[in-house]
Amino acid sequence: MGIFARRKREKHYTTMSIEELRMLNNEELRDAVSARMMKEAGRREVAQCLNLFTGARRVFYIASLYEAEVSTDGLCRFLVGPGRSATGYIMDTLREIHATRHAELLRKFTSDNGIDLDDLGDLRIENSWEYEDVKGRYPFDIFNEKFQKLYDKESIDSRLMQYVRNHIEEF
Repeated sequence: MGIFARRKREKHYTTMSIEELRMLNNEELRDAVSARMMKEAGRREVAQCLNLFTGARRVFYIASLYEAEVSTDGLCRFLVGPGRSATGYIMDTLREIHATRHAELLRKFTSDNGIDLDDLGDLRIENSWEYEDVKGRYPFDIFNEKFQKLYDKESIDSRLMQYVRNHIEEF
């Protein structure tokens, strides 16, 4: 799909009624909700978006951020990158969308490795060298493998889309 067609679709998504949103399949609904929220968020940083979005929209934002970061670059990137602003909320968010097995996987990993999601001071980085150091300090590869196996059976996205449908009026 070309950039102009994508922009036209995104504009359409931002003007759809709640009834029109309900009729979308999960992939289109995710795109529609994302387009609506991106329009509102603009170029704000993650921490600013956490203040901007409330309720189900905040849950969607946090869960989407976590899923995207961990699926693409792994847990380490979520903990040290822009997503780190959301780490204190991720456990409650995963439970809220009924992704309890994902929450348990994350809880066990952080507990076993002494990582406090509410205080990531030890994981603060300033450059790529420090990122590699942090990545080497913890068995992130093991977590990422377990995450992928679990995700193949029970995706966060499927739980999240059911959550969105249950709270569609907020979007």
